[in-house]
Amino acid sequence: FQGFQIIMNLLIMPLLFLSTVFFPIASNPEMPDIIVKISYLNPMFYMVDGIRGSLTGINNVLHPLIDLVMVLIICVVMLGLGSYFFSKSEV
Repeated sequence: FQGFQIIMNLLIMPLLFLSTVFFPIASNPEMPDIIVKISYLNPMFYMVDGIRGSLTGINNVLHPLIDLVMVLIICVVMLGLGSYFFSKSEV
């Protein structure tokens, strides 16, 4: 069980730091282009951007509808992958 927590922290921490929770990535002109491109691949980016836009009314990066659509697409893909791998596992 402790090994699982270590693996989850190794996965969650980079996603958290590249999701614009602590500082703006995509709207910052000084940020390297490769970091901006990686942040667009991060599922947490769209969630944080959508929540920030709904709370403040300021859409820094993307339109809220794009954020919502991306979150829904990510949820459907992850649900499909989870269902597939769960059906292949022996319980």
